[in-house]
Amino acid sequence: MIACDVRDENKLTTQQFHDMIWYLGLCEEKGFAKTDDQIRLCALRWVAGKRKVTPPGTERKKNEAKRIREMLLSVPKELLAAIEEAVAMPMAKQYFAGNEKVFNALFGVVMKKFKAEPQVVRELLTKKLEQMKNA
Repeated sequence: MIACDVRDENKLTTQQFHDMIWYLGLCEEKGFAKTDDQIRLCALRWVAGKRKVTPPGTERKKNEAKRIREMLLSVPKELLAAIEEAVAMPMAKQYFAGNEKVFNALFGVVMKKFKAEPQVVRELLTKKLEQMKNA
């Protein structure tokens, strides 16, 4: 059993071993400890003190990217209006003149008007500014 190997390698007490078994049960229940390697990684994560039950890094990043793609497909009208308002500000002219730091100020204006995922706002604002720059 993998948990026993991890216990022996890390000299865990009986209580720690039972806590680790409980954590592995949660990992299996959530579905990201299906193979022996995944179970071992969950056990090592527990030993390292990372006891938050979340998917492994790659799966978490894929889920995050998927969520952002879905948000980009259905952008709220209020967010688009906030971007239009920010781009119409005099600061936008400074951005087109070559001052890249103004982008952060425009980004801040949009984020104040509409609370949204920062990556989505950043991408939409960049696209809008590039469209205006090329037009």
